Amino acid sequence: MRIVLFLGAAAVLAACSSSSTPTGGTCQTRANSQLTALQAAISVSEQTIERGYSTVRQLSADGSQFEEVQVPVNVAKERQNLANLQARLGPVQAETDAALALCGS
Repeated sequence: MRIVLFLGAAAVLAACSSSSTPTGGTCQTRANSQLTALQAAISVSEQTIERGYSTVRQLSADGSQFEEVQVPVNVAKERQNLANLQARLGPVQAETDAALALCGS
């Protein structure tokens, strides 16, 4: 786990060595991307627990359109998932802060 976090931090820091990338985007945007994705996943998990179901999009039977379908979830497992996501928040925030510090240099 620590190796993965280290490699993730190294990749973010290396990506921030210049102010922009060939594919576009700023150093700050790249540095914040992992934190933003994690915060979004936490929000979705919290909403799923509150509702007691998840919403997925699937193709209709005739294949002509997408429709949203409610899928029941195991709330206990979703709470565990939320706890795991929240546990990652501190280390990801630290990586983001370090990467953002390099963006300004």
